[in-house]
Amino acid sequence: MPGKSVRSAIVNVGLHFAGLFILAEIARFAVTVDTVSLAPAMHIFTLAAATTLAAWLLIAAGFVMDAPVRSLLRTTVLSPVVATCLFVLHGQLMPGEIVHFSVDFTLVSAVLLLVSAFASLLVIAARLLDSRFTACCTAIALAGLSAGAPVWFAPIAERLSDMQFLTDLSIAISPLSYLAVIADFDYLRTPWFYAHSALGSIRYNYPNPWILAAAYAVTAGIGLALILRRKQVPFVAAAILAFVVTGNAVAAPATTDVPMDIELQGKTKRAIDAGLHYLRGQQADDGSWSNSVGVTALALRGFLESHRGYNEGDGAFVTRPIEFLLAHVNDDGSISETNQNRNYNTAVAVPALQATNNPDYERIIADAGNFLVGLQLDAENGYEPEHKYYGGIGYGGDERPDLSNQYMAVEALRAADLHPDDPVWERALTFISRSQNRSESNDQEWAANDGGFTYMPGFSPHGGTDSYGSMTHAGLISLLFAGVDKDDPRVQAAYDWIRGNYTLDRNPGAVDNQGLYYYYNTFAKSMAAYDETEVVDIRGDAHNWRNDLATKLISLQESDGSWVNNDSPRWWEGDRNLVTAWSVIALNLVVR
Repeated sequence: MPGKSVRSAIVNVGLHFAGLFILAEIARFAVTVDTVSLAPAMHIFTLAAATTLAAWLLIAAGFVMDAPVRSLLRTTVLSPVVATCLFVLHGQLMPGEIVHFSVDFTLVSAVLLLVSAFASLLVIAARLLDSRFTACCTAIALAGLSAGAPVWFAPIAERLSDMQFLTDLSIAISPLSYLAVIADFDYLRTPWFYAHSALGSIRYNYPNPWILAAAYAVTAGIGLALILRRKQVPFVAAAILAFVVTGNAVAAPATTDVPMDIELQGKTKRAIDAGLHYLRGQQADDGSWSNSVGVTALALRGFLESHRGYNEGDGAFVTRPIEFLLAHVNDDGSISETNQNRNYNTAVAVPALQATNNPDYERIIADAGNFLVGLQLDAENGYEPEHKYYGGIGYGGDERPDLSNQYMAVEALRAADLHPDDPVWERALTFISRSQNRSESNDQEWAANDGGFTYMPGFSPHGGTDSYGSMTHAGLISLLFAGVDKDDPRVQAAYDWIRGNYTLDRNPGAVDNQGLYYYYNTFAKSMAAYDETEVVDIRGDAHNWRNDLATKLISLQESDGSWVNNDSPRWWEGDRNLVTAWSVIALNLVVR
């Protein structure tokens, strides 16, 4: 009877839908049970992987129980439908930035392609083996081995780290990698893989999604050709549709809101992840790095400002360094374990605490800002406006101020939300201007006119009073953060020096590449603050500074994810924790 057939079909479809939904939910919670907060990309990837796994299990169960091929077809076609419903449902239920989540139909078609390929694998295995049970076990084993390749192959890849293609191959054969590429989520950097795979400390590259789509389509096509002989045309049509939709989607050029090469952006994010993984492995039990407030604050900032969006909810690797900083808050408002570097330590601690977005630290940040203001040399300290050091801030134990500490203090005061009309800014600008080689705004006799900056009025550690790269970028940041307009002649003079000395191969003007990574750090901050996509040098050549800086830092990254200045250890650049933190902070600005 037609009515009975309709009711039977509805019940059958309903059972498949419910089964997929329940299995997907179980898989989702199994994956995310230890995750406090899900980033949108991780949320999407997890749901897609869970739905795919659920569909595989249903298809395998039906196959062993000798279900008709049309039943396998129904499960295959329903899987992306359920995926769509799951995406919509959890997009509405999850709080925060995921509330306005929309369905990614590219990922839905990817799920359909993976499910079609697995169904075809079962059919192929059944043709080659004696029983459906054996065929099912074989197909599941092959699927499991391919999905788990990044785990079981990792020890081999670690020993053969010079054979990059083997590492990349182990990632390419995993279906999870296909979903990860489509979802733009690096699943190999999740806590679970940190704990179970050595790939966390090895460089790797994801394959082109088009190649993966083609490989799964071939697998599906072989099995579908066998099914076609049984006249299961709808099954073939569904697989072809999945291939066409997925192929067109992954072949379309990707776009990004960040003005840089999108492939390089992905590599940059993986370099950041590798750097953070290194730092996590170097963290002491008390949460510190190098037993230093300054280094700990910089490393913490690297985590908090990364594209991963780490926060205190992510666990001890974030909360312990915060506790370490708070344990070194002094009565005078400084945050330091030593008197000698009180300004430096306090200045880098303030942006780190501010990056937590935790209102509980507002009083500590404000007190630290007041401490920094108190260090500024002015008439109350016996320094009249005519003195070359007037308005400057030094390390805190050295009475001589310098532009390096000045820029860090200015950055901290900006993070502490010091009122723009506070006189501290005007005093700071007096010292900043006296560190610039621009006689029109620098009243010191030594001042030249190239527009660059030196370490302090009348002195450069590289000899004479010549301008050099790291201090010129620090000077540009200081001017902008102190409220100077972008069109101000002092800003334009500094920018013209940068245009005339544009390079990432060295710290221009410095001896033996001293302060190279400090240069990369200030380069990233000043270019981000100046807010131009390209730097046109004096020869008229345009440089995308994001692409250039990312390419350079990636090329200098060690195999363990760290960075270090191999040319000169001066200014702590032999400390891998410090240099890695600086590099990560710079790359965070690149991909922001």
